[in-house]
Amino acid sequence: MQAGRNIVFKLAMNPTSASTWFDRIWLLALIAASSVWCLTASARLGVTFDESFYVPAGLAGWRDGTNERLTFWGTMPLPANVQTLPLYVWERATGRAWPDDILVTLPFARAGNLPFWWLLLVYSMLFGKRVGGPWAGRIAVGFVATDPTFLGHATLATTDIAVTALTVVFAYHWEAGRERKFAWRILWPGVLFGLTVSAKASALLYCGLALFVCEAWHWKAIRRSLIAMTSVVAIGIVTGIIFCGWEHRPTEWGAAVHAKQLPESDPFQARYQALSEWPAVPNAATAMLFQMRHNDGGRGVYLLGQWHPHAVWYYFPVAVAVKMPETIALLALALLLSRPRTLRNRLVLLAFLLLLSSLATKLQLGVRIVFPAIAFADIGLAVAVVRGFGNKTGVAAIALMFACATWVWPIGITYANAFFGGPAKSYRYLADSNNDWGQGIPELARWHEANGKPALATWYLTTDPRAHQPPFRRFALHEMPIENEAQLLQILGPSLLAVGISTMNQSPDETPAKLIVLAWLKRQTPIARTSTCFIYDVRFAR
Repeated sequence: MQAGRNIVFKLAMNPTSASTWFDRIWLLALIAASSVWCLTASARLGVTFDESFYVPAGLAGWRDGTNERLTFWGTMPLPANVQTLPLYVWERATGRAWPDDILVTLPFARAGNLPFWWLLLVYSMLFGKRVGGPWAGRIAVGFVATDPTFLGHATLATTDIAVTALTVVFAYHWEAGRERKFAWRILWPGVLFGLTVSAKASALLYCGLALFVCEAWHWKAIRRSLIAMTSVVAIGIVTGIIFCGWEHRPTEWGAAVHAKQLPESDPFQARYQALSEWPAVPNAATAMLFQMRHNDGGRGVYLLGQWHPHAVWYYFPVAVAVKMPETIALLALALLLSRPRTLRNRLVLLAFLLLLSSLATKLQLGVRIVFPAIAFADIGLAVAVVRGFGNKTGVAAIALMFACATWVWPIGITYANAFFGGPAKSYRYLADSNNDWGQGIPELARWHEANGKPALATWYLTTDPRAHQPPFRRFALHEMPIENEAQLLQILGPSLLAVGISTMNQSPDETPAKLIVLAWLKRQTPIARTSTCFIYDVRFAR
């Protein structure tokens, strides 16, 4: 009892120490609550498209000692390496291999993504505190920790939270090391630059803009700044190449394979061929070249209820508007109208430039691509809120966002704000990883169990192996020789039909059969739905 009184007395006499303890408790509470959200949600979600590749390839890479499987398909290896490391350590310690079953390995790989989430929360607080003071840091981490979309992706074993966290870490250390010696000014930021790029190729843009904005905000000696930035990039490139490794001989996952597979008319064929002739081919270069070709070709996109066969420049601003929590949107609008000067900080500027750069991105795979912009916006907004409205407003906003995150559990990636109709209406505006990423099989199975176990056919694009097992009868209707609606009904038989949201909304003219199926569906009324599927009754259809 006396010891407790002594601690209280010491904290009262030392306000700095008291503030530090409060910060730790605040941060740990948010880390704990958000981690529970993620771990409990993970058990209720099926396999997403990216996870079905990342997790097996990451574990195989540890076993073989190479990252070639990942980089061959344009995936930088750091997140998968971290997420599957505990599995590999267990294999080495026990001498037993993990089963070749994604359903067994996935829960552990998803838990392996949480260190990146914790890193994002810690550095959101540190960056907010550095720019706007203690309460700005507390509000910043609160905004990030309660964002439903961030939580939804922190639940998954993918790359987007990892690259976002490392981008914030890099920007913080580049900013904080300005007046320090070489190791903290150049070397450590350079290593972080390389590690961030090793998490995702697009980090070249994220970190490059962060490097410029944070330095330009304080520019005094231009020559010295340019030398420092160039040095950081050079160290980062070397770090990324070393981390990703290289191939010394032609392999089934090398650049030479791409060169053989591509036609000579493809402009990237010659680049792959030239790369394959190097004595040692950096895996990072293979991945970068794949991503360059992928983005150059682009792809169609579903947006605002319409399918576009090509990328549209306003995709990411619209996606951010749909996914932005109502509380954040209202605070930003209030500050812009009443106290615009509070928004003049380098974090808001960096977020704006990152979002602006997204207008030229042809690979529009979901709002997750601009997560670094959203993270910096949240931190910068927290600074503005404390300066413009005070810390009590920020705390109230976090409480509202916490309630919202609790409401949308366990599927944060389907979130849309109330201005766009909420999560149940997000399918009207976005598809793919914004709501239906193939994760809906467990939810569909629960619906089936709760509704009398009727005969159930599915037209649902997913990599979840449970989709091929009873009680489901899976049909790739768009690939079948369907020439009229009578054939469609004959194939399905007397059953219910569950149709995935992304299946319906993406590439409607992919095949003649798909046009026929979609035309029939438009005249039907769903009898039920899950977060990712509409369910139709085919038993009495004519």
